[in-house]
Amino acid sequence: MRFYFLYTIIFISFILSNDNLKSTKNHDFEKRVFNQQIKIQNPDAMKAYANLKQEFYEQKENIDQNYERKIKTLKKSKRNEIKNLKEKYRNRLKRLKRRYPEIPDVDIHSKPKPKPVHPDSEKKIEEKKKKRKQIKKKNKNKYKE
Repeated sequence: MRFYFLYTIIFISFILSNDNLKSTKNHDFEKRVFNQQIKIQNPDAMKAYANLKQEFYEQKENIDQNYERKIKTLKKSKRNEIKNLKEKYRNRLKRLKRRYPEIPDVDIHSKPKPKPVHPDSEKKIEEKKKKRKQIKKKNKNKYKE
């Protein structure tokens, strides 16, 4: 019985998500305006409309290409800046090691270390889990009776 209910919910969610995807795709400007079936009787107007449509797509493509180039250059500059920063801090670390030999060898990573967890917070989490288990057991006992 549970499985049938679960299957129907999954099936309905797929149907609804597919409809939502279709409706979001229709919100694009180019699809609303230029992909409509337009019946124009005048050949000059039809030609002007086709030129306008072509010009729009060309300008849109140029904008997309320009932003792709900008993104690539930004990524390269970011990598270079991080590389330079690492090198600078490695040199500073070397100088510190010369001054204080007791400093251990440390590798400089760009990724931050995970945030330390206080031991008391772990105990609180374990207590909450125990309470949840107790509540579940009580609820099971109530339904059995």
